[in-house]
Amino acid sequence: MESERERTLRRAAEVASATAGLRPEPWMLTARVEERMRAVGASPEGYRRLLDDPALGPAERWALVESLRVGETRFFRHPKQLAELAAGPIAELAARHAEHRRVRAWSAGCATGQEAFTIAMVLCEAMPPEAGWKLEVFGGDISEPSLEVARRGRYPAEAAADVPPALLARHFVADGTGYRVRPELARLVRFAPCNLLAPGGPRACDLVLCRNVLIHFDVASGERAVVHLADSLAPGGYLLLGHAESMRRLPAEARLEALGGGLFRRPSDVRPSRPADRERPLGRDAPRPPAAGARPGSDRRPAGGAQEATSDGATGAGQPLRVRGRHEDGQRLAVELREALQRARGVLVVDLDEAELLGDPVAIVLRRARAAAERAELRFVLTATKPGPRRWLRRHDLADGGEP
Repeated sequence: MESERERTLRRAAEVASATAGLRPEPWMLTARVEERMRAVGASPEGYRRLLDDPALGPAERWALVESLRVGETRFFRHPKQLAELAAGPIAELAARHAEHRRVRAWSAGCATGQEAFTIAMVLCEAMPPEAGWKLEVFGGDISEPSLEVARRGRYPAEAAADVPPALLARHFVADGTGYRVRPELARLVRFAPCNLLAPGGPRACDLVLCRNVLIHFDVASGERAVVHLADSLAPGGYLLLGHAESMRRLPAEARLEALGGGLFRRPSDVRPSRPADRERPLGRDAPRPPAAGARPGSDRRPAGGAQEATSDGATGAGQPLRVRGRHEDGQRLAVELREALQRARGVLVVDLDEAELLGDPVAIVLRRARAAAERAELRFVLTATKPGPRRWLRRHDLADGGEP
């Protein structure tokens, strides 16, 4: 007979697979589940109930997934594979797009951003922006904390050790004990949440990299992810997987040609199942982790959180949610947003002008609320007129919601 602990581990494994496609090693699953049980003060039976709780379960499921993620990444990881990529597919793309001089790439499972910035540097070498090339690189990952690191673009000195000296000098500036990505390179790369188990990644990509990500997936989830990756390719686009990721059975729906060494190509006569709009901003359709408080699979449950609201409560149709006071961890704001989304009709405007303090975790709460609004077919608008909140929005790449 299964013990309570064994039942909880089995349920946690099911959650990891269903939520993010992860297939953690038994030792890792055991260690991380025990960590999470200690963190929330729950017994095995209590933790299992928490995972399935309609209100609190979604947030804990994502906390569990975050703890199980490997998230390993480095600048210029596997340089031989990158050199082959530059000499083959990237050179071919440069020749093919020489007239309109536009190339789009996606680093899927980018973690803290090193691979996304790496591919941006490699593209710049072959297609210099100063020569008129318009390069777009999208970095997507399921982990919001990792994406926050990527957006800041600052890395310790040891993280930049594998960047070739010439590229380090060209694309980075010394910043204390580390390095910061220069604005010229940072402008080429946009980071946004992305779950490879769901469709909706960037469209019409000429190049997609997903290296050493699928090795952590179960077989069915890996095949499902490859179909979504392939569907993000433009006709003639390339998909690069890691050397360790052997697709023993390439899904027929992916419609890819295997070129060897983890490289695949979408035939020129295959059209994506979604419209290929090259003008659409990268990441706008990227699926995000569900907001805390949303039921799994629900398209209408909004963001949720802890306790105590601090807004004026005026969030009916056309009424803004005015964020007031100090918000360090975002938990109180999550509750406000959950209630506001339940009442909103058509549009929800969130006004940050009266906030005294906005901590970095608030950005994660706002992104989850925006995702919940999109699922509920609501327009989500962040607005601020004062310099402090406006700077905060720009720093967290949230200043794109438009005006109500």
